[in-house]
Amino acid sequence: MIDEFDYEGNIPQNNLLIVDSLNYGFKYKHKGTKVFAASFVRDIASFAKSYSASKVIVLGDGGSSYRKGIYPEYKANRVYNEEDRLIFEEFLEEYNRALNLCPYPVLKFRGVEADDIAAYLVDNISINYDNTWLLSTDKDWDLMLSDGVSRFSYINRREVNIGNFEEHYGYPYGMHISVKVLQGDSGDNIKGIAGVGVKRAYALVRQYGSAFNIYNKLPLPGSQKFIQELNNSGDLIPLNYDLMDLLETYEEAIGIENIKQIEEMIK
Repeated sequence: MIDEFDYEGNIPQNNLLIVDSLNYGFKYKHKGTKVFAASFVRDIASFAKSYSASKVIVLGDGGSSYRKGIYPEYKANRVYNEEDRLIFEEFLEEYNRALNLCPYPVLKFRGVEADDIAAYLVDNISINYDNTWLLSTDKDWDLMLSDGVSRFSYINRREVNIGNFEEHYGYPYGMHISVKVLQGDSGDNIKGIAGVGVKRAYALVRQYGSAFNIYNKLPLPGSQKFIQELNNSGDLIPLNYDLMDLLETYEEAIGIENIKQIEEMIK
């Protein structure tokens, strides 16, 4: 946690901790721990103390109606057999019990992913705190980093922030969304440009400035296979922005009525 890093002076007391609860709950599932609700709540309290968090907000995940609406294949690669389904249902029962025990605001809405709620909170209330800590192993949350927003991974016990971002990824933070858009995300079943991995995506963005700039300049010159793939499947670029650019799409992804509820719940 925070005391494992090299900080000088006193830690500001006015910090915000945003918890990706399903992501954290998977820690217990992977260990095969069936009864973990009380331990889950104690862990969150421990993180809150370590991060001197004056506010803790726990996020649940209800799937994404928004992303499914514009891309029906979103996460369609996650198929479970009957045994896995029963194990997952058992896990969810204990996970929901943990959420019910939480003494913190729990934001969970049908058809809304935790990623989008986190983006809303970062964009709208993180300015009220000295620092905002994102507790998640989900690298998609790195799209929300800023000078006052960091992500802590409980698996490798490492923090990702603007200062060390390039050390983790090999390119500057400002290029992150463009690289992701070109590369896609196999974990979420989001197609990228065939033949374009991190290095090629970085080289393209460095040359053209952004994935949007690339899209606007299509077709690109060149006989390389990945250039031809890019020219033939360039329409993936605006689609992937809509699927992946959390800070630009959270309002549509959450919905006005849910946002009103969030505003009331975090007062």
